[in-house]
Amino acid sequence: MKKNFYILTFLLFNYLLVFSQEGNHNKADEIAELTQKIASSEGVEKGKYYLQLSKIYWRNDTKKSINYGKKALQILQNGNDIIKADVYQNIAVAYFYAGKTDSTIYFAQKILQFDNTPEFLHQKGNANNLIGVAYKRLGDYDKALAYDKKALKIRTQLKDSVNIAGSLDNIASVYKDRGEYDKAIALSQKAADIYKAQNSIRDLAGVYYNIADLYMKLLQYDQAKNYYSLAMKTIGNTDFLTLTDIHNSIGTIYLYTKKLDSALYFFQKALKGYKKINIKEGIAIAYENLGETYIEKDNYTKGLKLLHKSLRIYKELEYPIDVLSVNEVLAKSYVRIQQKDSVVYFYKNTLKLARELKNPKFVIKSLDGLYQFHLQNKDTVSAFKYYNKLVRYKDSLQLADTKIKVKELEEKYQNEKKQQEIERLKHKQKLDKANFKTLLISAISLLFFILVGAYVLIQKRRKQKEIAELELEKSRIKRQSLTQELELKNKQLTTHALNMMHKNTLLSDFKNALTDLTKSVEGEAVQKLRTIKRKINHLLNSEKDWDTFKIYFEQVNKDFVANLKKINPHLTQTDLRLATLIRLNMTNKEIASILNITHQSVKNSQYRLKKKLKLSEEISLKDYLMKL
Repeated sequence: MKKNFYILTFLLFNYLLVFSQEGNHNKADEIAELTQKIASSEGVEKGKYYLQLSKIYWRNDTKKSINYGKKALQILQNGNDIIKADVYQNIAVAYFYAGKTDSTIYFAQKILQFDNTPEFLHQKGNANNLIGVAYKRLGDYDKALAYDKKALKIRTQLKDSVNIAGSLDNIASVYKDRGEYDKAIALSQKAADIYKAQNSIRDLAGVYYNIADLYMKLLQYDQAKNYYSLAMKTIGNTDFLTLTDIHNSIGTIYLYTKKLDSALYFFQKALKGYKKINIKEGIAIAYENLGETYIEKDNYTKGLKLLHKSLRIYKELEYPIDVLSVNEVLAKSYVRIQQKDSVVYFYKNTLKLARELKNPKFVIKSLDGLYQFHLQNKDTVSAFKYYNKLVRYKDSLQLADTKIKVKELEEKYQNEKKQQEIERLKHKQKLDKANFKTLLISAISLLFFILVGAYVLIQKRRKQKEIAELELEKSRIKRQSLTQELELKNKQLTTHALNMMHKNTLLSDFKNALTDLTKSVEGEAVQKLRTIKRKINHLLNSEKDWDTFKIYFEQVNKDFVANLKKINPHLTQTDLRLATLIRLNMTNKEIASILNITHQSVKNSQYRLKKKLKLSEEISLKDYLMKL
């Protein structure tokens, strides 16, 4: 399900045009008047008229808006920088509504290149705001936050209350998309308070809209519907785009709650509205929502046709995240009607694009989708292939995450070490200065020798005390760093053991399923299934996982295995593995899964190990190994 277009466009600037029937009539008169003025004027005046004409077409005809904006820029290129910045801003906004995000950023960046003088502050605040909203559309939330916060800083400096609220609400919207709902709600409430104080009705409606979307994220649909209704009531008939997007949002609620006919009604109203004002992204969103609704109604012909329309527009707009999402929706839709070639095609498209965009969530979705689809269709060879890819990819993500954490820990330790060196040098500099003063005073007069000596002694003791305290702090930081490193390695060790358990459980289940399947097939298929079972047996008995486990274990418990061998040099590899798993506080069930043996075999092995260690019956094997 797609996010709504309005959430991306709300509060680009507080003075954006609103549209009502009466307003459109007035605009027609204004267009006619400006056209006459353009025909009868020259130079700068003509450029200004083109700029005004461009602003009129901002949201209801983006092509004309861009065309008139560029004509204005051509005339005003060598003129006043303030006017030129206004033209850049106008073209950037027009490109935003046309769905050309890269061009939006390009022209907004032009404004930021002007001097940092007071007369440009307002336009630079708007430019940062617009770039932030553009990066949010692209899914780059770090850059979006950076530019939104720059806009907020400038607007705070200007004491521009309404636009301060706009920046707060934009930042809240980014936090919402990142799943940080508490921060989003707090900032939206701040924005609402400012709008109420300023009696800014349209902007207050926008905040209500964003709060409704937050409730959508939290799956509280009744609350969401209430806030959408409040936004619609507040805005009245003054903003056609907002009303259109509210229709789309209400349709989304009905789709989530399985009221499909109501969902279709509101999505169709939204599509009609987006087409009326030529908002391509909105049209794509409406097509996608309608497509998913028809799929839910089992009208696959119509649903798939609409989803393909949506995909074409997203490709035209060059929105890779949306292209990725629709590919996955199409794959799942074709699964429902068992069109194998289409399922595989769209899941592979999703996988390829997800890898290019470095989107782990969709890589896992596509690999799991291909595995589940082939397994359901009894294509066990393909299912096993994608299952292996899925497991390897998840393992690689875990390894990458571990490396990042270790690197962060090392960087933290190095920074602390550097800071300690800086402090040491500062202390040395202070000590040298004190010694210099002592020598100087001694040279001036021996009369003060005793006093100076006492002073030096006191200073020396104080410095020694400070150095001692510094050394203690250094030792504390080092111990803390070592403790954190030990905790990280313990976590790696436990995680690896649990992954071994999970892998063995999945492989054993898969092996049992293949055994059952072997009974129902004949001929060459039987041989293929036996080959897969041999591969599974090889994976179950692989020493690779144990080699990695041994590395992690010995980093945390250096002398444990050596101590065991001193007690009984004849302990087998199985005895040592059992002892290490008990040391990790694993249950018998978990140990059985990791060692690929039965629960009773674990108990028998524990009994034999206890005898080999010559422990009496009253001594607990677990307690003994934990203390060793």
